[in-house]
Amino acid sequence: MLITVGILTRHADGCLTGILRPLTIRTQIELRPVVGATSGPDFEVMIGSGFVAGHAVSDGAGIDIVVASLEFAHPVRMRAVPKEPVNDEWLLVWNATSQIAG
Repeated sequence: MLITVGILTRHADGCLTGILRPLTIRTQIELRPVVGATSGPDFEVMIGSGFVAGHAVSDGAGIDIVVASLEFAHPVRMRAVPKEPVNDEWLLVWNATSQIAG
């Protein structure tokens, strides 16, 4: 079961920003490209006022995101998928069933 928990907007510098809003939290989220990395994550995930809380990896069709923050009992996995192929808006979705298998 996929649940939309936010909408991200891609900016000219490659960052994706928006509001993360699951049931009980409403905070800013930013995916900032990791510059010059040859391996590892493609993005740092920042929440709130700049707290680095995770990482993200792009697979071409979307971006897999892992957030580990004090607000969550366990790391949360989300995915950003393009809203439309030519648009700079991305849906931030959470798969409720994948969190249980953890």
